[in-house]
Amino acid sequence: MKLKTLGLGALTAVLATLGSATAMANGGYTWYDNQYYPLAFSYTYYADAAKTQPLGTVTDTCVTSYDPMYAAQVSVPYIPTAYYDEEFIYHCGDMGPVLLP
Repeated sequence: MKLKTLGLGALTAVLATLGSATAMANGGYTWYDNQYYPLAFSYTYYADAAKTQPLGTVTDTCVTSYDPMYAAQVSVPYIPTAYYDEEFIYHCGDMGPVLLP
């Protein structure tokens, strides 16, 4: 299955039409197999705008939710500067990190 990036309105219209047979990315979530999977990222943060002085690296963590539609959520760490790069690392499922097709 392919992941596609769409706006919220387009995502709603497509999901109503196609159902759960399609996986799509929207903002910080992917819709797959009738469930939302949040996207988790790794962040490298820097002391300067030119990003020449790295200060550290942090990652999102998966947390459990009791909402059946949003079975998992992402806990975003504190980043002490406005200068950072982010890289996608995995999706969060109801049992922890998941790599979707």
